[in-house]
Amino acid sequence: MKTIVRLIIGIFVGAVCGCILGAALLGISTYMNTRSGWLGTERSWTPVAIYIGAICGVVPGTLIGLIVGATKCGKRVGALVGAAVGLPIALYLLIATTELDQEVRAWGVSAIPLGAVVGFAAAAVTGIFNPDKAENETKSP
Repeated sequence: MKTIVRLIIGIFVGAVCGCILGAALLGISTYMNTRSGWLGTERSWTPVAIYIGAICGVVPGTLIGLIVGATKCGKRVGALVGAAVGLPIALYLLIATTELDQEVRAWGVSAIPLGAVVGFAAAAVTGIFNPDKAENETKSP
């Protein structure tokens, strides 16, 4: 039962953290932008960027939470799992963009440490529901 609870909590924590970090990443960078186009200033598109960032952040966050919850890993390994999930995202955004997209390249590089943060948070929360750890603590002499 604790395994299922740990898995559900890992997925939930990963999804929420990924959603918040994705929304913050795209929302802040759009809000700070001062350029203007034929649809108005880019700053006025901040709410749209927040929703897109939340949607784009929930998918890798859920994957990180699923892996961390299923493997019963600790905080360090959770951070490594998050960085490993962020690595292909970073490589794709670095390779698939042109030289004009410096902001997208910065988002790509930030996928690795943000993934590590999500993995660390998911491992920290799911570590509370580790039955093996609780059994070892009660059996100490």
